[in-house]
Amino acid sequence: MTVRQEFLFENVIHSESRARRIRGGYGPTDLLASFEPSGLEPGEGPTRDPREYPLSSDHRDALNEVYELYRLPTKGFRLEANYYRYSGLTHTVRARGDRLSIRISHHFERQPQEVIKAIGNVLIRKLLRLPVRRKETSLCREAEARLAETLARREQQRAKEHEPSRHCRPPQGRVYDLEAMARELSERHFGGSFPMIPVYWSAKRAKRYWGKYYPDPPRIVINAKLDRPKVPRYVVEAVLYHEMLHHSIGVRTVCGRKRAHTREFRAAERQFPHYTSAEAFLMNYR
Repeated sequence: MTVRQEFLFENVIHSESRARRIRGGYGPTDLLASFEPSGLEPGEGPTRDPREYPLSSDHRDALNEVYELYRLPTKGFRLEANYYRYSGLTHTVRARGDRLSIRISHHFERQPQEVIKAIGNVLIRKLLRLPVRRKETSLCREAEARLAETLARREQQRAKEHEPSRHCRPPQGRVYDLEAMARELSERHFGGSFPMIPVYWSAKRAKRYWGKYYPDPPRIVINAKLDRPKVPRYVVEAVLYHEMLHHSIGVRTVCGRKRAHTREFRAAERQFPHYTSAEAFLMNYR
């Protein structure tokens, strides 16, 4: 430990933490954030936050190595390190009395030890008001970039799975329930083996389609114009059956080109009992 570090320990941490707790953190948006005093008064004990949970053994070993590097045990400091369920990729360090507490973003739970060491070094050096080393900053930034990309993909997938689109409405319409109808069609035409996928009414009355099948993630949208008392049930069933066939048969490659409406598809479509009547109704329906 250098003379400057000794001075910083005595004058930055010990003196300030006697009167109040100091804290700070860093993350993707501000690696060199300054440390500010918290509102915790002397004598107030910490409360266990339900979003906090223990580090894995290898990550704890990594932070212990950093603590020993800066001779924190010989200065009487106790290490408290945990994961914390931050919404982002932030990490924090707090000092109060003889206790230094580090919280690592739970998104880093599967990161290698060298990344956790780099985080620990950055936090301790920030606490000591020392310059952050470029190598450790680079390690943190690379890990953040990888995780940010992963989190973005997860968020997009979650949005696709749970929120189809602002252009869709629930399957229970004013007249017809598409979910119940899909289950009945599965029993009648697919032997009950059709893998049920989300089915929605369109939010507006579309002009260019009666039904649409989206493969990623799989879902079906039926034109809300068909959710009217004057539209026969077999017409809605025919449109829904058509889209269910798309999911069941999929896309075929014919003569080097991808086709959805193959001969196999058209033959299966004509097996619907009211196929001709439904086609005639839709041709004249406005």
